[in-house]
Formats: sequence, C-alpha cells, structure tokens
Amino acid sequence: MQYGKKWFALIMAVLLLLTPLTAWATEDGDDNGTPNQPERIVYYPNITMGTQSRTPTFKAGQDSRLLIPLHNTGQGEARDVVVTLQIDDPAKFPFVMEGLNFRKGVSSIRGRGRTEALFPLTARTNAPSGLYTIPFRVEYANDDLNNRYSFSDVMYVRIENDLQSPTLIIQEIQMTGGRLAAGGSNVVNIHIRNMGDLPLEEIDLTLSGFGTGGIYMDTTYPTRKIDKLAPDEVRSVPFPLRVESGIEEGTYPLQLNMKFKDDYGTAYESKEELYLPVSGSGFSGGLIAIENLQVPANSVQPYTDFPVSLHVRNTSGTRIEEILVKAEGGEALLPKTPAMQQIASLEAGEAKEVTFTFFAKDGIESKNYPLEIRVEPVRSSGNQNAVIQYAGVMVGDTGGSGVPKIIVDRYDYHTDYVQAGDSFPLDISFLNTHAAQSVRNIRISFTSEGDVFSPVGSSNTMYINRIAPGSRSQQQITLRPKPDASYKVHNLYADIEYEDENGTSHQSKELIGIPVIQEAKLVFGEVETGMEAFVGNPIPVSLEFYNGGRGLVRNLLVSIEGDFDTSDGSLYIGNMEAGKSNYYDAQLIPLQPGKMEGKVIFRYDDEINQSHEVEKPFSIEVMEMMAPPDDFWFEEPQPDGGNTLGKWLAAAIAVMGVVGVVIYRKRKRKKEEVEDDE
Repeated sequence: MQYGKKWFALIMAVLLLLTPLTAWATEDGDDNGTPNQPERIVYYPNITMGTQSRTPTFKAGQDSRLLIPLHNTGQGEARDVVVTLQIDDPAKFPFVMEGLNFRKGVSSIRGRGRTEALFPLTARTNAPSGLYTIPFRVEYANDDLNNRYSFSDVMYVRIENDLQSPTLIIQEIQMTGGRLAAGGSNVVNIHIRNMGDLPLEEIDLTLSGFGTGGIYMDTTYPTRKIDKLAPDEVRSVPFPLRVESGIEEGTYPLQLNMKFKDDYGTAYESKEELYLPVSGSGFSGGLIAIENLQVPANSVQPYTDFPVSLHVRNTSGTRIEEILVKAEGGEALLPKTPAMQQIASLEAGEAKEVTFTFFAKDGIESKNYPLEIRVEPVRSSGNQNAVIQYAGVMVGDTGGSGVPKIIVDRYDYHTDYVQAGDSFPLDISFLNTHAAQSVRNIRISFTSEGDVFSPVGSSNTMYINRIAPGSRSQQQITLRPKPDASYKVHNLYADIEYEDENGTSHQSKELIGIPVIQEAKLVFGEVETGMEAFVGNPIPVSLEFYNGGRGLVRNLLVSIEGDFDTSDGSLYIGNMEAGKSNYYDAQLIPLQPGKMEGKVIFRYDDEINQSHEVEKPFSIEVMEMMAPPDDFWFEEPQPDGGNTLGKWLAAAIAVMGVVGVVIYRKRKRKKEEVEDDE
C-alpha cells in the first residue's frame, strides 16, 4: 500500500511540472469560499474625422450628399453619436438643406470602426465656384452612456458653378418710325433679357439722364417693374418719352438702372447706356450734316461682322472738298474696314453714303456699346466745323471665347479608390463651352505617365462626331491600372483634337486624377495542433499567415474566440509589409467533449485607413479525459507486477516528453523564420 502511494505521488509531481499551471488554477475566493469576480477591463471610444481620398465636389444646383467620415480610433464602442453642422447664418451657407436639418444621429460605432454621417443638401445655384469650409461638432457617449465626449472639426468642400451669374441686358430698343421726332411724344419699348441661368424677381427698371438733351419722361413714374423673369426670357418694357421742339437731329444717351434679386433673395444692381436717335432740324456743324445713321437694331454676336452706314450732306451753299469720316468703337467694337474714310468733294446740298464694317470683340460683356461717328472737312479750323454723333450697338450672348473649346467638366470612376490590377469603368463628360459654335470630328486619345492605365476591350482612342453649342457628350472607357502601380493619385491625360464650324483644327489637353491603391491581403494556413484534445487538458494551436497583397497591412491585431478557455489574449503585430509572414499560437482548454469550434480573428487597416476584419474558423474533436481503474492507485504491487507500474510511468513520461519537444522545436523553427524575414 505504501509503495503504491509513493508511485502515485511521483506521477502527480511529474504531471504538475509538465502541465501549464493555468489548467489547474482555481479562482481565489473570499472567506466563505465564493470566487471573486475578475476585474472588468474598460475600453473607451475616441472619435475623430476619418480620412478622405479627395475633396468632396458639388455641382451648383444639383442634389447631393455630404458625407462626413467618422473613425472611432478607440477600442470601446461609441454610442448615441450626434453630428451637428455649426452654421451661424443659414442664409449665407452655400448649401440648401431641406427643413434646415443640421443634426444627424448615429446609433453606435464599434471600437476601431468607421461610419459616415450623411446630410442631403443642394449647392446654391448662385454660389461662386471655390473652396468652402463646413464646421461641425460631434458628441458621443461610451458604451454604458455614463460619460459623454465631444470634438469639433472642419470639412473642406468644393463647389463648381458653371451657371451664368444673374445678368440683365438690353437686347433691343424699338419705337414707332425707328426714331424719336422733335416736338412729339413716342413710346420707347426696351426689351430686357435675363442672360443668366437663374430666375430673377422683383426687377425695378429706372430710366435716367433726362433734361440736358431735351428728352423727358412723359409720365411722373420713371420706374417700371417686372415680377419675375425666367432664364433667357425677354420682356418688353414701355417708357413714354417726350422730345422738345427745335432739338437738333442726332443720337442722345440715356441710362437704364436695373435692380433685381435671384430666387434666394440676393440683391443685384447694374446700369446700361442706351442711345436714342432723334429726327430734328438736322445735326450739323454749320457746313456738314450726318443723316440716316444706321446700326444693327438687334444684338450682334462677338466675332460677327455688322455694317454701319450714314449719309453725309453738304448743308452749306458752296462746294466742300476733302471731308473726313471717322468711326470709333473703343476697345469693344473693332473695325474690319478702314476706320477713317474720305469723301473727295460734296456740292452744295449734295449727300453721299459712307459704310463701315465692324465686329464685336471676343469675350466682352453682353451690353450696349457706343459707336462714335465724326465728320469734318480736312481744311476746317479746329473743331468748330466737326460733326459728332453716337449710336448704340447691342452685343448679345458672348458664349465665352470666340474659339470653341472642349473641356472635361465631370468624370466618375464609381468608387473612392481604384484597385491596382482591377479594371474599372470611367465615365467622362465632354463639354463644348461655346454658346454659339458647334464642334465636330472630335478625336480623343488617352495616355498616362508610365502607361499606368491601359484600355480594356478597346483602343485608347475614341471618336465623337459633333457636340452642339453648350452641350455635352457622355462617354465611357474601361481601364485597368498596372498590378504594380504605386499607391497615389495617377494622372490620365485626354488629348483632344477637333474642328470648329469653319473647319479650323484645334487641340486641347485635359487632366483626370485617379487614385490607385494596392490590395492588402492576408493569406492563412490551416489551424494546427500537435496532439489529441481532452477535456480540461491544455492543447496548443498555431496558425501561419502572410501578406499576400502588394500593399502595407497596418495595425494588425490577432485574437481568438470560441467555446473554450484560453490564457492567451490578443497579439498586436503592427505593420506588415507585402510578402512578409508571421504566426500566431495559443493554448486552449476544452470545456466539453465533442466538436470544439473557434475562430482566429484578424483586424487591420489598409493604406487608406479602411478597417478590415477577417475570421479563420477551425474545429477540433475533443475526447473525455481517460480515468484510471478504480484499484489502480491503491493495489499492492505483486512481486511480478512492479514492472507493470514502471511501464505505465515510463510511457506517460515519454509521451509528455515527446509532445514537449515537438512544441519547443516547432516554436523555435517559426521564431527563426520570422527573424529571417525581418
């Protein structure tokens, strides 16, 4: 009996030495034997503004969504998250939001998780193109809602506004007989056109400049009102005028003051000169008179020829020789024919016609421009015999440049980033910026630095037959970045060749920026164990993994979960470069027989700070712990049975030794491999 007890004590000592203490450890208790609860680990949230691949861009007048990226960099869950746009004056905010809802709530953001706060909005149609800041504040609580936190930041956004700003012009001036008559009254109809892309309202038109030239308003109310004027709409506004008798024939200037508002209530003001022809007693300098001065009654387009004609009459009683006629339009109206012409001679009472050809300068503002006509004899002394008369020429739609230009006004690759090696569709909109001329025979070639992008299923060239004035052509091409393209924004160039309506060839080059990222991809082996699993006995498991992508794996954290106990917590590895490998191992304690299931969890960030979580499931068959026979430990050894007990002990020690050696060598080998990789 004493002999068996000694062997039993020896076996138990060996087992205790070879088995991790955690398998046999019990929780400390109080004096009554009640186990103490383990101290709870508290994780705290920490929300910051997430990263953006590019500055959000909004088109004026289009319904859009503002997405504010939020990143919980803490390990604790953030709950009851409220994002508030801090807008002091909504009337000055460049966006319109339905119901002025500047607050958005997010129920929760898990530890190290990401989400976005969405605000539906529309960029104002009168917002100038440019970069804007949107301040916001984020408030949130921890997972038990006992503590609240907050932070403030600003988000940068860009507004692109291709719309014509609110503009009113005088398109045409009409009156009975084409001119005012001295000593009479007439109604002058001024045609007002809304040249902008926004509806206008509360329009006040006031005519001024009366009294000095002999023209007056034939009413006590000089202001006329228009309630609303749609884009490109023309409205005729009557002004009754009265002309003094005895006034000299000529062209007399007046001013039209225009005040109006857009549909957001923003006020504007502009002024235009207009020139009214008057038939009187003859406009002369004593010797010469200008008669029947004719300029276009309607608007003229930039870079378009228009005629100017007049009659010069000798009002003296003698012959006049060498008469100079000069037309001057300043910097806006340019002569195509000589601006100075000479009449050899005029007999007494004789009249001769003089004509000029002018054109409006390219890119000027749409309005009424003065044209000066000056007639004088060459041999006159000073300016006493010179005759000067003015006429107004209305220049209409400028349409920007006289040379039509094609631009890429928008493009979309349907994602925030493009994956290297993966094909993607690129939608491109080509805009003809000219308001009057179409473009044709358009050939577009796509190139990139280092041939980063290559077309898929087509060539790198596309053809467009024609784009009408102010119109767009929507095109799509499928591209694929090189598999080894570096992580950055790569430039795609569109070389555009085209012709205008006259067949003149033009070229332009547009740049498209496309961000490319490399995939960060973890590749796993199988979860391995070096021994059979028994209930209550620790069992080692290990898993090898490596970065099989071309991008950097950042902030790698490995943990294990399942229906078992383990003393191994999370393993933080940090950054893992492409092609590098590592391993994770843990000691598991099965709780019950049968299939034990678990998973190894990998959490990491890629190069653009996007969080990823990958799970590697596994299962292990667990057996009941084998119990020795009831009389094994206490039976007196027989004289010939001592060898049997020794064999049992030797076998147990040998098995445990082999397992220990295997585990030690395996860990040592993997540790050496990791050191070699580093």
